[in-house]
Amino acid sequence: MSDINPEEIKKKIEKVAKKARFWVGNLVQKISSTFSRSRANLKKTEHKAEIRFKEFGHKASENFTEFEHKAAEKISHVASDVKNFEQRAEIGLKDFGHKAGEKMSHTMSNLKDFEQKAEVGLKDLGHKAADNVKRAADKVKGFEHKAEEKVKKVVEGVKGWEHRAADNVKSFEHKVEEKISKAAVDVKNWEHAAEDNVKEFEHKAVLNVKKLAESVKHIRPSTGVDNNPVDPQKKIKTGEKLIPEKTKEYEPITPTKKFGFTGLLRKIELTNPVKILIIEDEEVLAEVLKEKLKKANLEVKIAKDGEEAISMAKSFEPDVIVLDLLLPKVSGFEVLKQVKADERLSRIPVVVLSNLSDDENIKKAMNMGAMDYFVKANHPINEIVEKIKGTLLKAK
Repeated sequence: MSDINPEEIKKKIEKVAKKARFWVGNLVQKISSTFSRSRANLKKTEHKAEIRFKEFGHKASENFTEFEHKAAEKISHVASDVKNFEQRAEIGLKDFGHKAGEKMSHTMSNLKDFEQKAEVGLKDLGHKAADNVKRAADKVKGFEHKAEEKVKKVVEGVKGWEHRAADNVKSFEHKVEEKISKAAVDVKNWEHAAEDNVKEFEHKAVLNVKKLAESVKHIRPSTGVDNNPVDPQKKIKTGEKLIPEKTKEYEPITPTKKFGFTGLLRKIELTNPVKILIIEDEEVLAEVLKEKLKKANLEVKIAKDGEEAISMAKSFEPDVIVLDLLLPKVSGFEVLKQVKADERLSRIPVVVLSNLSDDENIKKAMNMGAMDYFVKANHPINEIVEKIKGTLLKAK
């Protein structure tokens, strides 16, 4: 019978759920980190665009100032030339002053046209810069929208994974409950079968005792009178030999039928209290074995871990030890080693009852002093009880 431990199964389920929550938390954290980096990059892009726009405006302003400065210098030079020319004209030719005035007027007109063109160029440049900034902002918004959609898809995927994980956990719990329920039904069936076997054994024992008593009546003295006739029921209870020893006065007559005295007496010996120590951490199996063995008039105690088993073996001094190998605190192999090393306990036969079915562990246990080795999954509960009784008969 396989080991079924609901507590361990629940712990495994909690462990699986904990891992799921841990991975989901990590995934959400990564998504949040990616989104934060995207926002930070967006802010950096906006900030760089603003800086470039400011730099561009600053450079345009500097260029325009430089242009004005150069124009002012040029005008100053022209004015100086004009003044010199006027002076020369005043000294020389009045017509030359008129032509210089016209030329100056024409130059001023060209200067105004240049200023107007410069203003128009600056306005166009500002519009183009604004358009570039707007397009950059649109691209950033598109990136944010795509990032949000991607994050939503990832979150939806995580939620779907959580639902599937929850469904798998529920399905696993349901299967475990079904397995436990089947095991409980099997245990009940084993109990009923064991009760039937015990009743059948008791009935056969009574019949065998009656047949034995009838066969004793055929024993008669060869000479004289027997003043101390054999009481078959008393002889059976006290464990004395049923057939008296040969003497000069008595000569037993061999019965016409053989009743199997040796096997019958061994079965009768089981009706006397015999102590059995069950070392098993699986509570259901231990209790079932205890009840079945108690019905056979056996005194049974249970140890649930290796440490308790060693202490109880020394105080209880059982006639047989039933030992599981997979135990808490101290392993079954260590318990077997300490039992065989103890002078008072080494005589006690040890029956190993475990789910370890590989040849290496079986050979190891037998080499350490185990009398028998039974794999739980290979034997029903009634067969295990009978094998324990058989081990007890071997020990006797």
